[in-house]
Amino acid sequence: MIHEIRKKPSDKKLLTDYIKRTADVKREEPDFNYSDTIVKKPWGYEYLLFENKYVAIWILHIIRKRKTSTHCHPNKKTALVLLSGNAVCHHLDRKIELEPLDAVIIHEGVFHSTEASSALPIKPQSENGIWVMEIESPPLKTDLVRAMDEYGREGSSYEGISQMVFRSKECLKFQEPQANEVVRKSFFDFLFTVRKSKFLKDKNYPKPDALVSIIGGDSISEQTNSYLSIGMLMTFKEFSKKTKNENLADYTILTIEKSQKLIKLSDYIFSVIAKQGVKDVFAVCGGAAMHLVDSLGKNKELNYIAVHHEQAASMAAEAYSRISGKIGVALVTSGPGGTNAVTGVCGAWIDSIPVIVISGQVTSDTLIEDTGLRQFGIQESNIVDLVRPVTKYAVTVKESALIKY
Repeated sequence: MIHEIRKKPSDKKLLTDYIKRTADVKREEPDFNYSDTIVKKPWGYEYLLFENKYVAIWILHIIRKRKTSTHCHPNKKTALVLLSGNAVCHHLDRKIELEPLDAVIIHEGVFHSTEASSALPIKPQSENGIWVMEIESPPLKTDLVRAMDEYGREGSSYEGISQMVFRSKECLKFQEPQANEVVRKSFFDFLFTVRKSKFLKDKNYPKPDALVSIIGGDSISEQTNSYLSIGMLMTFKEFSKKTKNENLADYTILTIEKSQKLIKLSDYIFSVIAKQGVKDVFAVCGGAAMHLVDSLGKNKELNYIAVHHEQAASMAAEAYSRISGKIGVALVTSGPGGTNAVTGVCGAWIDSIPVIVISGQVTSDTLIEDTGLRQFGIQESNIVDLVRPVTKYAVTVKESALIKY
C-alpha cells in the first residue's frame, strides 16, 4: 500500500518554532562525496545507492527497536519503501504501520521518523532490524531539521566525516543506464530495475503491483503529467494506465517488485537431506538457527531428535551413520553451539564417518570477517576456521544462489 503525508499546520508550527529557537546557531554543513561510504548512525547505518541531478536514493538499515530522529526536509520530498521487517512511520498526527513493499510519500516540511518494530507479540521486535529505501528529490542531503532525537542530535546537521566508513563491495549499487538499457539488481526478495527505455511486454515485464518511480528525465521541465513527476511512487498498473500515451524514452525509471516465489533456503536444506535417505536429525534448538529448526520440524520425512547438549548431537550423528550406513546429521546454533559440537566432529573425522553438522550463525551484516574484532554479531565464533582442519568441507553460506553447491 502507498501512503502519502502532506504538510499540516502542526508541521509548520514546529518548523517555525525550531527556526526561531536556532536562529543564532551556526551549523557546519559537510561538503562530502557519499558515493563510496557508509554513514554510521546511532540507529544503524545508511549508504547512497544512486544519485543524479534529480534524486538521491539511500538504503537504510535500522537496528531492532530503534528509530530515526523526528525530522523534516523543508525543501525536498522523500519516498520511503520498506524492503524487509516491520516498521512504523511516525508523524505528528498519527502513525502508519508498514510491511515489506509498503511505501510512504513524505512531502516537503513534514516531520516524521521511522522505527523498526513489529505487530507480533515477540521480544525483541524485528529481531534483525529493517531495511528501507528512501528516494529523495532533489538530492539535498543537508536539507535536514532534527526536532526531536533519542540520541541527543536535536538541531545538529547531517553526520560529518568522522561518522563515515568505506562501503563494502557487497552493498547494493545502481549505475545510470544508457539509452535503451535496463539494469537489473536483486536485494532480499526484491527485483530492482533502472531503465532508460520503453517497457516491453516480455518475460521481464513488471508485475501490476510493482512500485514505479521516475528518477530522471530530459523532458521533466516540459512535463504536465503528474504521474511523470520526479520522486513519486505508484503501482505499475496505475503508471501504465496514466502514461500509455507518453513517450518514456527520455525518462529514467525505477521499478521495485517482489521476486518470483522461491523455496525458503532452510526448507531446501532439509529437503535435500531427506532425499539422501536420512530419517533422524539430532539437534539442540538455538536462537541463531531458528529458521533451520522450523524447517526441520516441518519436514514430514525427518525426525527431529532433541538432545541435551551439542556434543551429544554430533556424537549421536556419528553413531547414526555407523549403524544405518547413511549420513549422520546434527543441527546446532551459533557460537558455543558450534564449538560444543567439535569433539563429535573430530571423532567422525578420525574414523572417516560421513557426518554433516549444520550450525546457525549471526546475520550476514554482523559477521566478524575483516572487521578486526573478536566478536561483532550476537554469539558468534569463527566456526568455519576452527573446524576446517578436521572436515572435508566447511563454509559459511552467504549467497543464497550457492546453497545447493
